[in-house]
Amino acid sequence: MDSDSILGLLLVGVAVILALILSVPEPPNTATVSTDRVDIAVLPFQIDEDWLESATYPDWNFVPGQIRSRIETALVNQPAISVYSRTELDAILTEQQLAGTGIIDASTAVEIGAVTGVNKLVTGTIYRVDKTTEQTTVCEEWDGSDCVIEKPATRHAIEIAGQAVVLCAETGMIEVARDVFGSDEVVITRGEDYTIDALVSDAAADVASAVAAAIAGAYTRSAQYGLFKEYEEKRGSYVGKDESTSFYQSDGRAYLVVHFTRVDRFDDVFVEWLDSSYQTVAYEEDIVLDEDWRVYSFSVLTAPVGKYYVRLSVEEQVLFEVPFRVKD
Repeated sequence: MDSDSILGLLLVGVAVILALILSVPEPPNTATVSTDRVDIAVLPFQIDEDWLESATYPDWNFVPGQIRSRIETALVNQPAISVYSRTELDAILTEQQLAGTGIIDASTAVEIGAVTGVNKLVTGTIYRVDKTTEQTTVCEEWDGSDCVIEKPATRHAIEIAGQAVVLCAETGMIEVARDVFGSDEVVITRGEDYTIDALVSDAAADVASAVAAAIAGAYTRSAQYGLFKEYEEKRGSYVGKDESTSFYQSDGRAYLVVHFTRVDRFDDVFVEWLDSSYQTVAYEEDIVLDEDWRVYSFSVLTAPVGKYYVRLSVEEQVLFEVPFRVKD
């Protein structure tokens, strides 16, 4: 192995070690709560007809279907969000003669909500799908970190741009609107092949992730948390030590370490320490931002032996509750 290769391996090793040293481990438990009932239906997306008429590729009409499918999958995997069956929804849209109109106005949204029982509707418009092709090269043979033989290749790329909206199915009003983008590319050499469908599918996944994140951010709150006997501060974060749900009075304090991974700006937080009869024995009030870390604590030194609970609420919604015991 030559010196360049050894140097490259050393640099990679140093980077890995630095990443491990600088990383802050997340508390072990995850909690998510919805701040509103989120029973959601994903409606067909539309494609801008004016743009479609001028598009050079012959048929982009399959793109809205890809977007819709990917959004449904992304939302199904989001905690605290229920997604209405697409098969049942399409049957209702057809029966009520609401499918394919391309228009979801306030009265239509309310009608769909009344028939399905959902309270949120997702829909949107694809403004453009850009397909680009350019000549490039790929390396065929390496000498250490140097490319010694290149060969011609072609880069094919897809970019999708559009807007997604969330409608309240009870009022018909828009609650969330986001410009969304997705892209994917592939580099192939002579004799290799690719499909536009595969590129569009991956670009649609980007769009779906953005839509799901916007919906989760609007209607849910999440945190990582753990109850520990000790903790230490690490670059503005906190690392819990000796996770436990059993504390001796001699331990002094129980520490609740929380990383607020998704909250709204200046959300109110209320932490209650409760005895076995759910009577509040201590509490803390707080205001947090997205990605804030906090440590809340309870004195077990003078606490009577028995069972206790710590409950954390965000904007009056209980996010999690942890039982623990105090022993003598």
